[in-house]
Amino acid sequence: LLHLVDIAPFDPSVDPVHEARAIVEELRKYDETLYDKPRWLVLNKIDMIPEDERAERVAQFIQEYNWTGPVYQISAATREGTDALMQDIQNHLDQVKLAEQREREEAEQAAKLAAQLAEPAAETSTEPTKIELTKPSPLQAAPAPVKRTQSGSEDA
Repeated sequence: LLHLVDIAPFDPSVDPVHEARAIVEELRKYDETLYDKPRWLVLNKIDMIPEDERAERVAQFIQEYNWTGPVYQISAATREGTDALMQDIQNHLDQVKLAEQREREEAEQAAKLAAQLAEPAAETSTEPTKIELTKPSPLQAAPAPVKRTQSGSEDA
C-alpha cells in the first residue's frame, strides 16, 4: 500500500504526522488485512518546501511518525520523484508475481508427488521386476539339431 501524505499542507495548522496516524488508524479499523500489508510512505507536495529545508522537514516527519519503511519524496504537480516511485512499484509487483508463480509451481509439484504416493502400491511399485534366466543343466538334453535334406525339407 502507498501511504500518501501531504508534507506541506495548505493549512499551516494541520499536522501531517497527526493526519498520517489518523489514516492508519482508520485503515486498521476498516480492514485488518489491509492494515497488515506492507506500506510505503510517499511524501507529496515536496515542491512546496524550499529545497534547503526539505531534508530537515522530511527527517523530522519520519522521526515524529516513527517510520522505518521505504520513503519517497514526490511532487504530483511537477512529477518530481514520481519516476523512481513508479519504477520501484513495478519492480515490487514483478517480484511479487514471480514469488506467487514459484509458490504455485511448488504447490503443483507437491500435489503431483502426493498423488503419486497415494496410488496403489501395485501400480507404483518401485521394486525391479525379477526375471530369472536359467541355464540348462548339463544333464538336460539339448534340442536335437535340425538337418536339412537335399529337397529342402527338415528332418529332426
